Amino acid sequence: MKFGKNVEKESVVASGKVIEIDYTIKDDNGDLLDSTSDSAPLSYVHGGKKLFSELQEALEGKSAGDTAKVTLLPEQAYGEHDAEKTTTLEAALFETTHDITAGMLFEIPTGSGVQLVTVLSVEGNEVLIDLNHPLAGKTLHIEATINGIRDAELQELEQEK
Repeated sequence: MKFGKNVEKESVVASGKVIEIDYTIKDDNGDLLDSTSDSAPLSYVHGGKKLFSELQEALEGKSAGDTAKVTLLPEQAYGEHDAEKTTTLEAALFETTHDITAGMLFEIPTGSGVQLVTVLSVEGNEVLIDLNHPLAGKTLHIEATINGIRDAELQELEQEK
């Protein structure tokens, strides 16, 4: 008796796989907040900490070419905006060749990694920054399309711990 040719099981999104996605994030008004359209796709280890758990759940079991859509309330994403999360820093602490102006975004090192902050105002050598994530307080509508799926390498898995 002969059997048919060997058919490999299609690779699907699962824990321990590296997933490459293109995504768009819009607010409640449909305004584009972020996208990979002008940059490289996002790669992450599924089951790790790099991507919102709700989006990972929506992608679970899907294959390359599939799309998932999720809506995240502020508390599921970057939290509510806290008007009191501001601080003043010396302008000399900011690495830039341009004049620092309101609305500029900077990454600052913290005890738990790098944090994105927004400049609220500049007075002399003092820069008032907003420590809230720029998307804090916003409901996010995310659409992600899977470009590729592969097994994670040991080093990639270790970085997620």
